[in-house]
Amino acid sequence: RAHPMTETRVPRQRLSTEQRQDEIVRATMDLVGEQGVEQVTTQAIADHIGLTQGAIFRHFASKEAIWLAVVRWIRERLLSAVDRAAAPARDPMDALQRIFFAHVDFAERHPAASRLLTTTNAAVRRVLREMLDGYEARIAALVEEAQYQGLARADLDPGAAAAAFTATIQGLVVRVLVLDTRPSMSAEARRIWPLLAAGIAAPGVNPSGDVDADAAT
Repeated sequence: RAHPMTETRVPRQRLSTEQRQDEIVRATMDLVGEQGVEQVTTQAIADHIGLTQGAIFRHFASKEAIWLAVVRWIRERLLSAVDRAAAPARDPMDALQRIFFAHVDFAERHPAASRLLTTTNAAVRRVLREMLDGYEARIAALVEEAQYQGLARADLDPGAAAAAFTATIQGLVVRVLVLDTRPSMSAEARRIWPLLAAGIAAPGVNPSGDVDADAAT
């Protein structure tokens, strides 16, 4: 017979493997965003969602597998966000602006995405490098198209422009998230975009247009 003070335990909802993996990935991102990469342990992840470490490893073979899943989650959603932002663009320069603000918005909403850049895990860094290479290839292709349309400087190296594009966003992340400076990242982006765009645009071309940063996301 149960003691009258015995607490009735409510069983956790049974989730599919895919659902549980997504829950673990999101919990990991929450912790990375709050604490940084190096402080996150599998025990902390388990505690965050009310599981045991053993339950975590029933869904992922290793901690490295969790990190790789996190990077893939970020890659899929970041690329989807910038693709949606660029879809209504009237020309390649407009697309670059929309992508810039969509990426900044993504970084602001998902601080873990930026903090992961500091990881020392070789496998995770390799996937991050592949993601960055693919992203910069998209930006370089837009710069090339802008050159073809006479909107971007003919003497510009598209690859260098793409590298400057991503480096500018990463610099914003460091200023606002890592150093905890103000104003917000989106406000800083509004100040910095005209400078970046002016370095890409052809003489006589308005580099900034009139796209609202919030509407581009």
